[in-house]
Amino acid sequence: MSLLRDISALIFGAGIGQILTLATLPVITRLYSPEMFGIFALVFAASSTVSVATTGRFELSLGLPETEDEARTGLFLCTVLAATGAVVFGTCIAFAIQPQVEAVAETATSWLVMLVCALIFATSMSRTLQFWALRETQASLIARSRVVQALAAVAVQIGIGYFWPEYLGLLIGVLFGQMAALVYLLPRRSLREMTVKEIRSRALYRYCRTHRKFIFFSMPAALVNTIATEGRIFLVSFYFPAHVVGWFGLAVRAVGAPAQLIGQAINQGFHGHLSEAIREARKDLLRVAVVSLAITTAFATPVAILVYLYAEPLFILIFGEQWKVAGQYASLFALALVFRTAAISIGSGLSIIDKQQYTLLWQTAYCIASLTPFALAEYIGGMQQVIFLYVIISIFMHCLIISIVIIMVRVAQGNSESSLSRNSPTPPR
Repeated sequence: MSLLRDISALIFGAGIGQILTLATLPVITRLYSPEMFGIFALVFAASSTVSVATTGRFELSLGLPETEDEARTGLFLCTVLAATGAVVFGTCIAFAIQPQVEAVAETATSWLVMLVCALIFATSMSRTLQFWALRETQASLIARSRVVQALAAVAVQIGIGYFWPEYLGLLIGVLFGQMAALVYLLPRRSLREMTVKEIRSRALYRYCRTHRKFIFFSMPAALVNTIATEGRIFLVSFYFPAHVVGWFGLAVRAVGAPAQLIGQAINQGFHGHLSEAIREARKDLLRVAVVSLAITTAFATPVAILVYLYAEPLFILIFGEQWKVAGQYASLFALALVFRTAAISIGSGLSIIDKQQYTLLWQTAYCIASLTPFALAEYIGGMQQVIFLYVIISIFMHCLIISIVIIMVRVAQGNSESSLSRNSPTPPR
């Protein structure tokens, strides 16, 4: 299995999906009003945040079991947790945001509850099945599912928007996209082989106990990461006027998109190959990490240079003269683009080698450090000074986590080599 081939397929699939979404955005923005987009953003943000935690992050462990029976137990566990979490948290979210929704559009609470619960479940399960596909070494399947997801989402959003331009059209479109990806990724052979006996045995308890660090460390780390991301917007809106918040938000999205696109695609390839290397007790764990970093650098560096040099004129050309300052912000963010992308690409390595506690510690430290410039914006000065300080802190923190991952992977490889040496038979004299 070629790491470069799998990563290229994942990046290609994610890229096609992004192109389809961006190409139809001018049509969608003319069908739905800004108010509808605002309500949709509120519902989608809340659903996305909860979907990170519903499975307890056990999906990250699916590539580790040596036997198919144990792996299917993990898959069933993720399904049960996703369904339960979707119903519980989805209902709470729907009732919590109902007043804001009713201020713009009249919607029956029952409809909102059903849609939010379904969206949380579909998002959680499509992500889980992506990690299952990585276990089955089917990176191309994930790439195709992302194209299917984008096509289904934009087709439904445009189709509904022509006849009913309400926020529910946007929400239903995203739900259909996630459901289409989920169905496309379904491991039909594994589902046929899953028996009731396996499900009712103590296998679920043993699986939870074996991989308990994922729920104790990986899940809180994911939630802290969400707080770090969303907290910046809140603090900027507290200290700066609305138009500055708009410039900042657009710059974050513009620079964050390539980082997430490249980083997550490479991370999925890295996750699958490193899990396989551990299952097979191979001695090339460090090589997998180094190769992933090299591929990340090769993809992210040209993008970072392009954004740094030409963000301002590109923003003026695409979005208009009023977004010139957002382009200046994007140029500053580009300084940390390569480091952030590299951290995303190999960040899950600590979970694979059972060192999730370091991820949680780093995420907590990063959350505090990265939000500090925005919390002290009143004393630092203008937005560009705040962003520059944030970029410096971000570069340092991302270099730190990259170093931790590399060191821990090297230690894990050394431990694996020592274990193999001890277990190898002594040759006769």
